Amino acid sequence: MKLHHLLIASLLSLPLAACSSEPVETPDATTQKRPAPYKAQRRPDSTLAPVGQWDRDFAGQLPAPWRFDRDALEIQVEAPENWTRIAGDRGLKLWFTDGVDRHPVWVFPQGFEGKTTATPAATFHGENGEFVLYTPSLPATGWTHDALVLTVLEMHPVQ
Repeated sequence: MKLHHLLIASLLSLPLAACSSEPVETPDATTQKRPAPYKAQRRPDSTLAPVGQWDRDFAGQLPAPWRFDRDALEIQVEAPENWTRIAGDRGLKLWFTDGVDRHPVWVFPQGFEGKTTATPAATFHGENGEFVLYTPSLPATGWTHDALVLTVLEMHPVQ
């Protein structure tokens, strides 16, 4: 019985033996050298699109059955359909639906530059001081509202 107790005691002390080493010295928190402060980089220039306002304006002006589908809004779009972005910021792809068909338009900040990669390509359709608008070369069945989109986005058509 004594041997049994001695064996159990020795087995219990083995895991504790690893904990009995000398404590490792750590530098005092007050003496640690902190990295030198640095100036934060400037936030990139960006344009905020007033999508909420556009949503309200389209709701009041777009004839039924067409509606602006805010849930389908695509962000950080590289370029319009069959275009490649060369310069400028990414944009938005706005979707309109009549419940059956869908019609996209692309809105990019001023400064967007691209080139067409295939035909049919989206068409540069309008602009204002902040944004440019591209529309598909082939509209969705029943879509005749590009002029209204220009009005809501406060853009003028390009010639």
